[in-house]
Amino acid sequence: MIHEFNNENFFSTQLASKPVLVDFYAAWCGPCQTMLSILPKVADNIGSSGIVGKLNVDESRSIATQFKIKSLPTLILFHRGEIINRWVGVQSVADLVDAMSNVATTSPYSPGDENV
Repeated sequence: MIHEFNNENFFSTQLASKPVLVDFYAAWCGPCQTMLSILPKVADNIGSSGIVGKLNVDESRSIATQFKIKSLPTLILFHRGEIINRWVGVQSVADLVDAMSNVATTSPYSPGDENV
């Protein structure tokens, strides 16, 4: 499942105890469209051990500004509110799944994590 992030839900989700991959994109961006077709594959591979979503920079400019998004697509991997990794441009399913899996397997389990 691909989550739709926006000004209302972004900050609570990025604090999740699971790894959270956010694709900062725009509808008019060609490479972003390629990335949007890759995200479901990442989500399928990572399953319930992570969260995969996208944020439209034109609709959430303040968040894009806060994270200094200058090129699209930009992907940021968060864990518990911290930036773990950042990529610019189209990325492979394998690289993103590996990065998310590494965070998921090296993080201590917290009670209630399965509900995030």
